[in-house]
Amino acid sequence: MQLLTAEQPLQIVGVDGFGVDGRPRARLEGAEALSTIFVNGVSHVKLHNLEIAGRKGLGSERDEAPIKLIGGRDEIAPEDAAGWLDVDGCWIVGEGVDAIKAAKG
Repeated sequence: MQLLTAEQPLQIVGVDGFGVDGRPRARLEGAEALSTIFVNGVSHVKLHNLEIAGRKGLGSERDEAPIKLIGGRDEIAPEDAAGWLDVDGCWIVGEGVDAIKAAKG
């Protein structure tokens, strides 16, 4: 498996700009998963100009972190997993304890 790198990061970019309220028009809402954006084993991620809303877990009053970035499986070296996360111009909405969770693992 080849990891995304700083030269070729995973990019999710809202292209609709911002509304009069200053919030991004591009919106990602949680569906069936506990985290709205869940990235596993990717070393470079960029999120720009998005509204990211969390999703409540089953039987929970609070949602999981709307954004979760974790390291990959055993075949990914720890120094390559969860390399960096660039969040810019985003509005993150949720009722959980953390807006973003990042961990190697």
